Amino acid sequence: MEETGQLSEKIRQRLDRHLNELAERQKQIDSTMKEMLDLRERFAAAAHRLLESVVHPRMVELSHQFDNAFVSDRHSGTDFYCSCEFAHTPRFPAELLLRSLAQSK
Repeated sequence: MEETGQLSEKIRQRLDRHLNELAERQKQIDSTMKEMLDLRERFAAAAHRLLESVVHPRMVELSHQFDNAFVSDRHSGTDFYCSCEFAHTPRFPAELLLRSLAQSK
């Protein structure tokens, strides 16, 4: 009977240890996710700032040199890009899409 009690105690201890390990692993995952979200937010802020202060003004300046150019911005939660589309004209018989892209992975 005493052996059964010892076995039950060992099983309980191992199960408790396993639950503690799972809880510790979840804390590590939560901490890592928080760090990753913070990094993503910082990246998004920097990408938005650079797009607005550097890329977009230069694309607009480029578009002013051509009658067939159109500048557009597209922002989503993870992607920031600016594009300048050049339409087909008799002088420039081709279409072109120039895009600046910052992407969070």
